[in-house]
Amino acid sequence: MTQVNTERLVNHFCDLVKIDSESGNEKAVAEAIAEQLGELGFVVSKLPVPEQYTNGFNVYGRLEGKQEGSIVFSAHMDTVTPGIGIEPIIEDGIIRSKGDTILGGDDKSGIAAVMEAVRCLQEQNREHKTIEVAFTVHEEGGLFGSEYFDMSYIQSKNAIVLDTGGPIGTIVTGAPGQQKL
Repeated sequence: MTQVNTERLVNHFCDLVKIDSESGNEKAVAEAIAEQLGELGFVVSKLPVPEQYTNGFNVYGRLEGKQEGSIVFSAHMDTVTPGIGIEPIIEDGIIRSKGDTILGGDDKSGIAAVMEAVRCLQEQNREHKTIEVAFTVHEEGGLFGSEYFDMSYIQSKNAIVLDTGGPIGTIVTGAPGQQKL
């Protein structure tokens, strides 16, 4: 059984939410995540998105595995407003914003979870399938990062998108998409 390093996960999540990344202003968080994925051994590609939507870029990463098959994990890097100067605090085991901003858990919690899972696999020398990550910009403002994600990078036919609510352990197997009128 793979054991999660809870302290490291919480610290990484808090570090991510401290990086300003309101929709359209994701460059700093995209750079940080691309660097961290590289440190974990991923081959990382910074995929362009039109400047009218962001100052950042989508992040694609690929970590080869020894087991047959592959899977994509996807999450978005942007937050809603007010998301500048987020100060996470932990009270009674609950992470929340200090109070004058959002926390930014949507969707940096998904990114932190994927990266912690990879760290655990590596520390415990566990074999795995090839892991692909697709982290997008400007989801909150209209799914523009997803719209402009270069899907030619994605090789897996299976994906898990870490961006939903509900009780811990909830799995959504289908959901409506966003429509613009």
